[in-house]
Amino acid sequence: WLRATLRIPARRVIVLPNAVEPSRFADLPEPAEVLREFGIPTGEPLFVCIARLAPVKEPDTLLAAMEEAPGHLILVGDGPLRAALEERARRGPLAGRVHFAGSRLDVRPFLSAAWAVCLSSRDESQPVAILEALAAGRPIVATRVGGIPEVVEEGRTGWLVPAGDPRALAAALRRAAEDPSWRERAGAAGRDLVARRYAIRSRAAAIEDMIARLVADACG
Repeated sequence: WLRATLRIPARRVIVLPNAVEPSRFADLPEPAEVLREFGIPTGEPLFVCIARLAPVKEPDTLLAAMEEAPGHLILVGDGPLRAALEERARRGPLAGRVHFAGSRLDVRPFLSAAWAVCLSSRDESQPVAILEALAAGRPIVATRVGGIPEVVEEGRTGWLVPAGDPRALAAALRRAAEDPSWRERAGAAGRDLVARRYAIRSRAAAIEDMIARLVADACG
């Protein structure tokens, strides 16, 4: 955007990705507490979406996808669409399968219970929720928008679909649910990716290096 809109030369643009602390997600709590809280039977597919319930996140697209996908969905977050989404979730094929957790300070119990973490946004930068899910060893099912493709490696750490396409999203959710060996491989690859590229320590070192280069350039 800076290069295209403001015509700033590429050499003057430095991108600083978000970062997380991998050790926070090394030992997750047991999923049983979350399953009990929402009445979800052990062994049934469970998808978790951690996002504000706002139009830009398109949670209605996710609910439409869940009409064709197996198992349960927990929405962790709050926002102006919650009441309408709760009303929709009470009816038809979604009844009893979509659960609303509201805002939570600690999302690790939900990551522990999740078979995969999903995001249906029509626009994003680089969601910290996705980095945390990868750090927790959870595969991703998300839309191919913004900075998400820079983090989610197609087929290796998750599946990406077009925004606003509930059928494609449902197919990706089914694919994730039906292949436990892929989920295990994707989870391990996600942990490795975060440790190498998005850990706070490595990002801090990169920022220090960037500052040193900028100072050196300024001093001639």
